[in-house]
Amino acid sequence: MIQWKREKHIMRIPRFIVAFDCSASRFIIPDHEVAHQIIRVLRRHEGDEVVLCDGAGNDTRAWIVGITRSEVTVEVLERMKNAREPIREVVLYCSILKREHFDCVAQKATEVGAREIIPLITSRTIKMELNAPRIEKIMKEAAEQSGRSFVPQFRASLRFEDAIAHALPNECNFFCDPHGEHPLVEQAVEKSKSLKRVGVFIGPEGGWHDEERARAQENRFAIVTLGSTILRAETAAIVASYLLAQ
Repeated sequence: MIQWKREKHIMRIPRFIVAFDCSASRFIIPDHEVAHQIIRVLRRHEGDEVVLCDGAGNDTRAWIVGITRSEVTVEVLERMKNAREPIREVVLYCSILKREHFDCVAQKATEVGAREIIPLITSRTIKMELNAPRIEKIMKEAAEQSGRSFVPQFRASLRFEDAIAHALPNECNFFCDPHGEHPLVEQAVEKSKSLKRVGVFIGPEGGWHDEERARAQENRFAIVTLGSTILRAETAAIVASYLLAQ
């Protein structure tokens, strides 16, 4: 008969990006939502480990030494710098998409390493409103799940012209378009290797207007493609964010 054991080393250690001080060697977790997740949702016990991330690149590995119906006491085992954050800062300017497609963009772009996500209003954007609190929660959970040390910044929506102005301080900006001059994966990514902060523009379901493409060219954006096939907007956002974050 096989004897099943609860081995800690094969359990996934839960991660939480937190806003409280983790400098003490032993403390009660002051965030009630985090405590609820540990006790009620994940059903962790004394002796289990958690990782608390301060949102500034520092991780604290701790083990649970006390647990009640509403409180979790932990003792610090190790402090370390998070090594999973991409060196390059990728700012994703993505057109607001219909239904839950923008939720998907926010989640997956966070997982692959985007540093900022800015909803974009273009001439062909149909949906204008977004549920910011829901998207921020999705991004936080995605950052924790993917091992990142902080949640990307989620900015207020910008109209295309304002986004152009916002992007000018970036070292390079990539404008994704099926009629682009170069493939992003071959030439634009090679160009961006020495850069620290880049922007990437993703258009709406109906594609870019000719005037928007012309404005991008006027501002010296790199007009690039993502391959020979036509990608959905949410797919393009995730692929481009991943390629540029590497």
